[in-house]
Amino acid sequence: MGNVKWYMFNVHLCSAVLDISLSVLIIPYMLFPVAAGYSLGIFTKLGMDLALETNIIVVEIGMTILSILVLFENRFTFLADSSKFWIKARRSTIGIFYFIAWTYFIPFNFMVPDQSIAVPDVMNVRISS
Repeated sequence: MGNVKWYMFNVHLCSAVLDISLSVLIIPYMLFPVAAGYSLGIFTKLGMDLALETNIIVVEIGMTILSILVLFENRFTFLADSSKFWIKARRSTIGIFYFIAWTYFIPFNFMVPDQSIAVPDVMNVRISS
């Protein structure tokens, strides 16, 4: 149990931070039927940029998913008596995955549309029956 407790703690910490961010710090409000939304949380009240808030949430979701995958990978490696190659390569592979989880959403920050043009278009969308 000593080997797995830190992985379980990592899963717990990542999911707790994600829950606090979604329920208090950011509080995303989706505007359906279009792919748009607005933030109602503390970060918005403090004046944080919406693109940065979105980046924080997406990175936290990626870190939570990755922590769960690493926990299962750890249990599989322990139980299945994996090859010597995987035991040596797993730390660098997990490190690369964590680096990707922190950086994969950065290019999307450069594709945020001009809000002065996008907001009126979103507000005028009508659902046809």
